[in-house]
Amino acid sequence: MEGTRYNKAYKGNDDIAGTGLLRLEINAAVNDDWLVRARLDGQTSLNNDNGTIGTSTGKDQVTTKRIFAQGPLFGATAKIGKFGTFDNAALTNGGLIIDKELTGAEFAFGKAVKTTLTYGRIANGSILGVVGSKAGQVADYASAQFSYAPTKALTVAAGYNYLSDDGFTNVKYAGKNIGDNYGFWNAGFDYKLTKDFTFGGVYVKSDAETNNATINSIQADSSEAKSYSIQLTYKGVKASVPGSYGLWAAYRQLGSFATINTTFNGAETGTKGYELGAMYMLDKNILSKTVYYDGENITGGKDIKKVFERLEFAF
Repeated sequence: MEGTRYNKAYKGNDDIAGTGLLRLEINAAVNDDWLVRARLDGQTSLNNDNGTIGTSTGKDQVTTKRIFAQGPLFGATAKIGKFGTFDNAALTNGGLIIDKELTGAEFAFGKAVKTTLTYGRIANGSILGVVGSKAGQVADYASAQFSYAPTKALTVAAGYNYLSDDGFTNVKYAGKNIGDNYGFWNAGFDYKLTKDFTFGGVYVKSDAETNNATINSIQADSSEAKSYSIQLTYKGVKASVPGSYGLWAAYRQLGSFATINTTFNGAETGTKGYELGAMYMLDKNILSKTVYYDGENITGGKDIKKVFERLEFAF
């Protein structure tokens, strides 16, 4: 089982979102090698007692977010079904490109050079800033990610992500054709400066046609095809150790056409700015997380200030 989360976000002077999330992780053994795994999410609005999250009628519901088989196949650890995929998992800035469910297959293998190959279908209604997508529309997704630790202090990683679907052309972005496929090259590193301090970064470049897109009726800045994150991290939390904590300071840019669905709680797609964060274990398995983000839209330069808070109970 995963636990319960209570999230609260503020942008400017406005309380923009309050949610409660009950997340259950289910593991069922098929045999000594294979598991079937599932994730159930029950989410509710903390701003409205009637419930405003989940279905077309605006009511709460429990959804099956993931269900997949996992086990050894072709010399790799395989996932087959609907699962979550995540870029650059070995790095502190991992998840800059994607932290999202897809339906397909993933194979992880390698000792010195760790390799993850992923292929599947992903809902495109919210990716790459594409708006107005038809319900049920999906895109092909593929990625190859590599990581290597030449020393105990240094980890390097690189990869390529690819999206393709005629829907990108047919739906269009803000009335303009932005093409029907995209490639993302990425590279990054983590370096342990001391026992407690880690410095790292990830850079992503997309070949999306930003010159053919507008954002909020403004010609898209060419930087919308680039994403990067630089972060200094101090210590980190341990769920079993009350009083343990972690702090970080980062500068992030999340281009609308270079980030699919980020894992970050402060920085948002289409923005760039500074992020400060802290996590603290209030008690065993009780986590408090606070993130402050001060930035602006990449296109247009509108200022954005945001505070995100989370209280998480694991069980």
